[in-house]
Amino acid sequence: MGIYLAMYLRRVVEGSAFASSTMVALVVAVVLLVLVVVLGATSFRWVKRKMKASSWLALQRLAYVFYGLVYAHLMFMIGPSAFAGTKIKNVWFAGANPPDLVRKSGTYTFGT
Repeated sequence: MGIYLAMYLRRVVEGSAFASSTMVALVVAVVLLVLVVVLGATSFRWVKRKMKASSWLALQRLAYVFYGLVYAHLMFMIGPSAFAGTKIKNVWFAGANPPDLVRKSGTYTFGT
């Protein structure tokens, strides 16, 4: 996650043009990063003991918001190209083994 954030932040600083969906996805990604840090930090036992149970529970319910934003982020990132039927270009998916991706003339496709 940090690698992608650094890559996109570098492009923002350089002033590169983004599609509007990519900009929205970047903003959602930053919100997701903040949420995962807050949710992770409040998961420690000593933090739970210092917080009121009702406050901790309300904060942990933000996990539902987190998961919803993950889907929104994915839709903004891959949705436009998926709906347009664009082929995958120079992208490695988590869980995809390199032999499953076959390179043909600069694009990656699954299978042979």
